[in-house]
Amino acid sequence: MISAAACGQAPNSTDSPDVDPSVFHSEVDPEAGTITLPLDRYFLSDQEQGVMSSAQALAMSRCATAAGVPTDREDTHGTTSFGASRRYGVWYRPEAERYGYGLPDGGESEAESSAAGAQIDEETLAVYESCGQSETVRRFESARIAPGFDYAEEVTGLSDQALGSEDAETVFADWEACLADDR
Repeated sequence: MISAAACGQAPNSTDSPDVDPSVFHSEVDPEAGTITLPLDRYFLSDQEQGVMSSAQALAMSRCATAAGVPTDREDTHGTTSFGASRRYGVWYRPEAERYGYGLPDGGESEAESSAAGAQIDEETLAVYESCGQSETVRRFESARIAPGFDYAEEVTGLSDQALGSEDAETVFADWEACLADDR
């Protein structure tokens, strides 16, 4: 039934293509601390998002420098990582033991930290605003990258179906039992 809803075909259609089961299942990797949901395959990964963010910051820095506002931005190649998935909270034991419920240090230097609080004059602000609106910088906005189909239309109602399924009821019952257990 889910494949029919997701692919827009009738449940008993004879011309229905084989569907990769991974499309409809989440994957939890306790070794890497990652959680991958079915739609994640259509969006930028954390690493890809980091590369885009780094490219945008570098383009912004180059634009500002070219306009006479010196910057010391270095390309990080999108390597900044905040570790395991935190989509559902802290659950990855190595990170919980190391960071508790806080986030890992993002690597912001003291100079960057103090520069963030510094006052920016009107001329510099105008350069930043102009650069931020330039196509050279905007082309790296990850929000501009989208799947080639209307995924919202394709998945409407899937959450309700999933949450109402027997599998979900079992998971919720197990979770409630776990919370009630006073180990």
